[in-house]
Amino acid sequence: MFIFIDAISPMAKLVLFDDKKIISQKSVDILMKEYDRFLIFMTEFLEENNIKIDNLKWISVINWPGWFTWTRIISLTINTISFTKNIPVDALDYFILLEKSWLEYPMLIKANRSEYLIKKTKDSLPEIINIVDIPDWRYSWIWNSLDFENKKIYIEWIKEYGKFIWNYDFVWSMNRIEPYYIKKPNIS
Repeated sequence: MFIFIDAISPMAKLVLFDDKKIISQKSVDILMKEYDRFLIFMTEFLEENNIKIDNLKWISVINWPGWFTWTRIISLTINTISFTKNIPVDALDYFILLEKSWLEYPMLIKANRSEYLIKKTKDSLPEIINIVDIPDWRYSWIWNSLDFENKKIYIEWIKEYGKFIWNYDFVWSMNRIEPYYIKKPNIS
């Protein structure tokens, strides 16, 4: 059994699958609760499906772009499980999730209160852009549509994970998941 974890979306999603077929999925609200709830939500989801962590063959997780705390907590938790249980992992970014779910470029991900991360094409690098500088257009994205209430911006959300599971070529390894940040944290 395989598990895919999208904890970057405002409502996190846990997807249990085998042979590219979804067995079970669950939405959970862990935003700003990652530090004390992520592992609990994950183990509860597995228990609801009569699966123990030891029975997982692979874990796949979105590890970028994310908030400072999220990125560290999720990657540390998954790395610990991978190391202690000898379970291979696959880490991907949110842009790949949107792309393999058949959503189109350009794509937007909220970086902070006043900026978004924009990726214009499959081959372009993501850039930080101020909300006021985002041109009117059709975007695939996540986060708060209130940021665009006075603009002519059309938003397309990820609605299902079946297309992604079917289209993505998982790359399982025993490597650690490295936390990546939208912006490097300023910690002194």
